[in-house]
Amino acid sequence: MDSRDKAHRTRFTFLLFLLVAAPSTASEPIVRTAFPQLVSGVIRDAATMLATSECQAVFSDFRDAEGKTLKERLDVLGQTGERYLGRLLFYSGDGSQGCERRHKLAFTSPGSHVIYICESQFSIAARRSPGLAAATIIHEELHSLGLGENPPTSTAITERVTLRCVR
Repeated sequence: MDSRDKAHRTRFTFLLFLLVAAPSTASEPIVRTAFPQLVSGVIRDAATMLATSECQAVFSDFRDAEGKTLKERLDVLGQTGERYLGRLLFYSGDGSQGCERRHKLAFTSPGSHVIYICESQFSIAARRSPGLAAATIIHEELHSLGLGENPPTSTAITERVTLRCVR
């Protein structure tokens, strides 16, 4: 990675952190570049979905490795799905092994508060299907709460989120 790419990634990460950490009452986005604005808009869409009781039910659909529902995990943390989403950190995953697959939009590890966004793939998906992009954010939030994968498959998780949350 050359110094210009490293500087771009550092600047993106910092600006996106500022945007995500900024109070939700801000009337204007802090970041003016296109990609962080796109991601922050999708995160806001996901939060709006999570504010509905239908979408909140997705946390009862899945369990962590200990057998607890993700709703139980949220309850222990004293969080709602919408508020927990606001605690997560979003970074560029471009250049990482996690973004090598063409259809990969984002990734995290179970229990991590960091979600990596595959910029080029996510940008295309967000423009073509904003609902799918928001479902992807919620999908990754489920992993952050402790949901593993295989089983359930990534496709099954996204299908359930889409069924519950995307209208």
